[in-house]
Amino acid sequence: MTLDELNQLDESEFVDFCKDLLEHCEWVLPTLASRRPFASVSEIQFALQQLLLSASMEQQKVALCEHPKLGVSQAQPGFSSSEQQQAGLNELSAEEMELFAQLNLAYEDKMGFPFVVAVSGMNKEQILRLMQQRLGFSTDDEWPIALRELIKIAKLRVEKLIQS
Repeated sequence: MTLDELNQLDESEFVDFCKDLLEHCEWVLPTLASRRPFASVSEIQFALQQLLLSASMEQQKVALCEHPKLGVSQAQPGFSSSEQQQAGLNELSAEEMELFAQLNLAYEDKMGFPFVVAVSGMNKEQILRLMQQRLGFSTDDEWPIALRELIKIAKLRVEKLIQS
């Protein structure tokens, strides 16, 4: 869809078209729709970033908690599935799956939300190292990192969704 076509959609069509930008965070989309017309993809990305950053901590936590876990099961269809496949997370050995499961559980137990990283351009070894590294962070230090990663994921998805 082109930017002009996106700007012409009614709110419900806009929300439906953009629902895959963030898993289960449809609450942000009506407000994003109200900010149209957008002059560029970067303007959409900036608006989305601002909406997520200005959301309540509760809404941010929901956004983080709804993010699919990496490398432990079938990714959700759409962007998440293709992103994880690109990173090789669909071809894990039994040992690698177990390691991802252990790290995901330890991370979520400590932080209170799943590990979030924009996997674009990464491989499974890089993701594992990053999980291990960030597991050592405090929740206070990790929260803004996870939120920035969620925003990065949404921005990358906007680029894929909108034809320039």
